[in-house]
This record gives sequence, structure tokens and C-alpha cells, in this order.
Amino acid sequence: MGCYQPPSAPASRREAARRPTALLDLSLSSRHPPSYYQARITTLYKTEARYKLEGHGDLYVVACVADKVLDDYRHGRINADELYAEVKLKLGHSKKLPRRRAEYRHCDVGQTHVWLYAFRVERRYLAERLIHLNLLQSGAMRVVCECPGCFVFHREYFEYSSIGGVAQLNEVVERVLRALGESIQRKKLKSFFANVFL
Repeated sequence: MGCYQPPSAPASRREAARRPTALLDLSLSSRHPPSYYQARITTLYKTEARYKLEGHGDLYVVACVADKVLDDYRHGRINADELYAEVKLKLGHSKKLPRRRAEYRHCDVGQTHVWLYAFRVERRYLAERLIHLNLLQSGAMRVVCECPGCFVFHREYFEYSSIGGVAQLNEVVERVLRALGESIQRKKLKSFFANVFL
């Protein structure tokens, strides 16, 4: 009787790139009631002293869209609503934003990252965590997908339409930053197609 053998790992990065990237809907909002997230948010606010001041850094917002979808939009084959249905938004943090943007160039394989704006903050770890919890509490759908460029499962993407667009995300970010006593210093980032999402 033969033993179970797990499927072998891909022989090369090229072979791994040929595999279809699976989009997994790991939306925690469907598994937990809003009170669950409210309890976690309250706990984070109470324990914020444990989050040291890391020095100034940036919270950034970037939109990710497949090249084919963006090309279809540019040539008028789909409208803005169909484009937004395919867009993922990511809110992340970085101490050095230019370096983070350079790192994301490796992820631009078959997809485009459109950098929208950044906020200058001191407690970027805490702010990012609170914003993600607020988004999940409000019903935003988290999307986890394997990146075709770096082969990592990114877990901080949210469906654009489930958030309600960039304006709704702005409100959540500014509300959390005000609650943390941070000054709201938003700067627009130069990027192609940014005006489509703002």
C-alpha cells in the first residue's frame, strides 16, 4: 500500500508563475459579528501604551488592479463601475515610503499598483491595525491572493466596492487618527491613473 505523498513544489519560479493565482475570500466579517471587532478595537485602545512610538512613518493607500482590466477601461470596453468591481485597496505602513514603492515594483506582474496617498503618523503599527479592524467591522471584504510577482499571500487587501470607495476609507483613517491624537497630514502620491480612484 502506497504512502500519501504531498504534491511536489514547483521546480522553478517560472513554473510557479504559470499556476493560476487563487483568490480566497477570507472575510472575517462573515465569521464574526460586529461586536467581536468592537471588543478588539476597545482592547487595542486600552493597550495602546504597549505600542511604542516608532518615529514618524507613513500609512499609505494603494489600489491594485489587473493590467487587462485597466487596459479594458482605458479603451472603453468596460465602464468605471465594472473597473471598481475588480479593484483591491490596500492600506499599509512604512518607515521609508520610497523604498516600499520600489519593493512593490516586483509585484507588478500582470497587475498595476496605483499609489493614491499617504498619511504621516507616529504610531503606524497601531493605526494600521485599528483601521483594518474598523474596516472589517463595517463589513469590508478582505481578499487574500498569491502575488504573481513575489509569490507571497498578501492579506491586507480589501474589495474596493465593499469599502465604499476611497472617500469611505478616508473617513475611517481620519477617525482613527483623530482618536489616537495624531495630526492628519495627508499627501497625494504621484501615480498614473490615480485620478480614476480619487
